[in-house]
Amino acid sequence: MGDLLLTDKEATGLVIKDAWTTRIQPRWAAVGMVCSPHKLVIGALERALHRACGLHHAATFREIGENRFVVKFSSEGDYRHVMKGGTWQFDFNVVLLKKFDGAIRPSDMVFDELELWARVLDLPMDMMNRAYGELIGDWIGKFISVETDEDGMAWGKDLRIRVAVKVDQPLMRGVFLRMSSDEADGTWFDIKYEKVPHFCFDCGRLVHAQGDCRAEKEEVQQWGEWLRASPRRNQRPPPPVRPSVSSSSYTSRSAGTEMFRGRRRCVMCPKKESV
Repeated sequence: MGDLLLTDKEATGLVIKDAWTTRIQPRWAAVGMVCSPHKLVIGALERALHRACGLHHAATFREIGENRFVVKFSSEGDYRHVMKGGTWQFDFNVVLLKKFDGAIRPSDMVFDELELWARVLDLPMDMMNRAYGELIGDWIGKFISVETDEDGMAWGKDLRIRVAVKVDQPLMRGVFLRMSSDEADGTWFDIKYEKVPHFCFDCGRLVHAQGDCRAEKEEVQQWGEWLRASPRRNQRPPPPVRPSVSSSSYTSRSAGTEMFRGRRRCVMCPKKESV
């Protein structure tokens, strides 16, 4: 309000209790922010995210404030894919998304975290479980989930943890694990990130709070492409190859052979025919 002198009516205000009880909660809607020092062009963002996200149906983008927007999806599949399918960026600037909350005014919305998958490499097998995933996840940022089986065990060459990291804080490049706070030396374990957007190689931050990097340049680069990990895809083993039995087979004992012009060739012995 500044130094405005309010009229009696303005000072009295408006009671909105009855209207508040009839709020409409839209389906498949989200709010977002482009962390860029430049003014957002909503049309360019809409076209770019349509292509980058691979949307199957229409989505409506509307600007709601300084570099902030609301998007309404036309299908649940598109909504889930955008919210959980990866991290997004526009013009090399990270795009932060949150679930729609109509009770908060756009200027009060806080966009300071990014969800992504972190991988902790080469852990001992005894540490490849949910308990260590929660512990390390909360150290990296804020733990969300960890990829394990029904017994809480993780199998593979790394522990995959879903975390929310502060965009104005350096990405953690690894973690020293110590058995106690009194232990002088711990064991270092590298951390990599899937689909991490563009970040600063000098300070390790996704967003510069002051618009540009203020870190001192080091002779040896402290952050870099080595922190990126390729997204893991669910790979199913190929179906087993079974020998086919033709209708011309005389008995079930012919199942392991193929018929060629009156001759039988054993499928286990290529290019060797038996008469």
